[in-house]
Amino acid sequence: MSSLIKFPGSESPRIWLGPIILATVLATLIKLYLALFTAGSADVAGYVDYVAKIHEFGVKAYYYNGPYNNTFNNPPFMIHVLRALDWLATRSGLPFPFWLRLTSTLADVGTIAVMVQVVPKFTSPARATLLLVLLAACPIAIIISGYHGSTASEMVFLVVLSVYLLGNLNRLWLAAVVFGLALSVKVSPLMLAPALFLYLPDLKSRVKYFGAAAAVFLVGSMPYLLQEPRIIIKDVFGYNSIYGNWGWTSLMVWLYPEAPQFARFPFEVTGIHSVFAAIGKWTMLAIIVVTSVLMNRQKPKPPLFLQCSFIMTIFLALTPGFGSQYVMWLMPWVVILGLWPTIVYYAAGSLYTLMMYTCWAYSASALFYCDPGILFYPALICWAAVLSLIIFHLRIMRNNKHAYS
Repeated sequence: MSSLIKFPGSESPRIWLGPIILATVLATLIKLYLALFTAGSADVAGYVDYVAKIHEFGVKAYYYNGPYNNTFNNPPFMIHVLRALDWLATRSGLPFPFWLRLTSTLADVGTIAVMVQVVPKFTSPARATLLLVLLAACPIAIIISGYHGSTASEMVFLVVLSVYLLGNLNRLWLAAVVFGLALSVKVSPLMLAPALFLYLPDLKSRVKYFGAAAAVFLVGSMPYLLQEPRIIIKDVFGYNSIYGNWGWTSLMVWLYPEAPQFARFPFEVTGIHSVFAAIGKWTMLAIIVVTSVLMNRQKPKPPLFLQCSFIMTIFLALTPGFGSQYVMWLMPWVVILGLWPTIVYYAAGSLYTLMMYTCWAYSASALFYCDPGILFYPALICWAAVLSLIIFHLRIMRNNKHAYS
């Protein structure tokens, strides 16, 4: 482990681009095929329904549930994006679900391009090349971006790009704009805010970064945020995802004698399980804040990529709410840990993802028609892999605390 972390400010060693480009092209072609010739998961139907409700009700689409009891929990900026994708579908004759998944596919290409600059700073050229090939070809991204139909890939790309740009404080404004765009796609990157705030060297740079990011979010949210602020804040910032299908919550459902109840299945858990979820959520947030403080009290501070990787891992380990696309969130970050952590996570995540979406393809809805027992053990294996990543992070930070700057 001691040779893994290099100086992030040093010149990147040369890597072999050929295998990375080949893996990226092949994976992209598979994603495009899936985007054009498959119906996708229920999220695709959900987004189609979102677009229809946006055309009919405008910003009041936030008040209506979708076909699977899903609310429109996207930030207001996504109304502009969905309208644009629908316009492209109308003009091109290609269906809206294709354009939805095309943007995710292109975002993956952007993520790989950024990581080509990042990964060689953490390991040898040969190892970096192999890690980047694994990133490009991983089945998790192929299925989530090409089949699932969500905005996870776009959010991941924008966050990775913002963190990369923060490596040079002369690009602080641009990094802030990109982070604001990431928040405009999904608000989940807010979990990284404590680490980002503490990593920046002084109050001036912190005000610039978060002020600019907030301005981008607010401008992108206009005019909808002014029209319906309460429901947007509730549905976007208060969204808790699905309880009981991942990690410790799946164990609670399995072991606790009282089954979970939902206000609108499978969302908004009620009863004693809502208490478990609330305690878990606030405990997770407290651990993220404390971890961010402890990492940035080190002299020198760990690289920001390593910090973000650790926080994403903590989130996936402790979150009481989960969607299958969350497995995508950790993909680019884990490669900086080295080959074995990457293999462990990609193998477990691919097993879970393949099982999940085989269920979707077979029965049209894993949430409602797939036997939960089929997915319980693949999800548990993937969660165990996430837990193992916590150990990898702690070992790297302990063994390399004088090797990075």
